[in-house]
Amino acid sequence: KGLSLTTGLNHYLKYYCNVSVSQQTRNVEMPAEIVPVEEPIRKETPYQIRYAYNYCTHSYTMAFWGETQWQNELDWLALNGFNAILDITGQEEVWRRFMGELGYTTDEIKDWLVGPGYTAWQSMSNMENYGGPLNDQYILDRLDLARKNQRKMRALGMEPVQQGYAGMIPSDYDQIVGDDPDYQKFVDAMMDQGSWGGQFNRPDMLKTNTEAFEEAAELFYESQEKVLGNVTSYY
Repeated sequence: KGLSLTTGLNHYLKYYCNVSVSQQTRNVEMPAEIVPVEEPIRKETPYQIRYAYNYCTHSYTMAFWGETQWQNELDWLALNGFNAILDITGQEEVWRRFMGELGYTTDEIKDWLVGPGYTAWQSMSNMENYGGPLNDQYILDRLDLARKNQRKMRALGMEPVQQGYAGMIPSDYDQIVGDDPDYQKFVDAMMDQGSWGGQFNRPDMLKTNTEAFEEAAELFYESQEKVLGNVTSYY
């Protein structure tokens, strides 16, 4: 219902009021008087899922966005009927909790996470240990922003598309946990990914046909739900 209202409003603004709201600019000088709509107008879409973004957008464009920029962007998404929004904001805290379950200390986790401008490429399993370490306040601020954004998305009828677990695990995991038998199954399931572009070390991946992968995936999704709530059916 929310998106039906907002897309209807966008049609009225654009075609009756000569008002345009884009991602970059806003021409929002409204007419002096209400412009009447003389007859009902019905618009439909054949697309059940209207998806926005890829990972790179989050680092090329949104890496340093705050609440104001996201507010404007969510307004635009709602006006244009998007209902599935890729959202990796706040994932730093998800990984902090997940990796803590795998035996890492908080400082080791903050060293492994990449800096703000590189989040997209870590999310795609392309890099690790670059541009950090992250500080505690940055992680908390990102989490607060993610929760605010997702509350607004859901209020308007949009669902955040959250991170799925594909098996990523730090390449130094075997060194971190050593011979601890509680973690040996994860070490045994690790696969080396080598480098990305011949320059950046890539994290390892867990073999997907192992018990270790199943257990790690369960831990990841539990961590994500604890941090961000049960807010979506898309990953």
